[in-house]
Amino acid sequence: MPFAAKSSQVVVATRDRGLSAHVAEAFTPLGARAPRVTQVGSAAECLTALCLLNPALLVLDDAVTERPGPELVDDVHRVRPDVRVVYIAHEHSLELERAARRAGVLFYLAQPVDSESLEAMLLRILNQAARNTN
Repeated sequence: MPFAAKSSQVVVATRDRGLSAHVAEAFTPLGARAPRVTQVGSAAECLTALCLLNPALLVLDDAVTERPGPELVDDVHRVRPDVRVVYIAHEHSLELERAARRAGVLFYLAQPVDSESLEAMLLRILNQAARNTN
């Protein structure tokens, strides 16, 4: 199982229940091995969840923070340096994408995110994690 090295947890930091549901649905083919998906709705809840759950993956919707999203990514990596971060930008710009990548995001997506793109991206993360654990 790709997430075996850590807890089978995925944190989705968003106020959008649809996004959280799409993330959970992407893991459905894994059946009983699917990670548990936990939604949080603020930057503070995100950091708390990282401490409590030690997730393998964080899907970060930048609408959960009042400050620049890449700053939250820096905080995330201070709390959990090894967590994989998927960043979803509401107002995409090349500057924001560069800043997010410098902060250490694994994947960057711009809104609106369609379910097929999200599922493909999560599959790439699962495959990458599986290669890293072998």
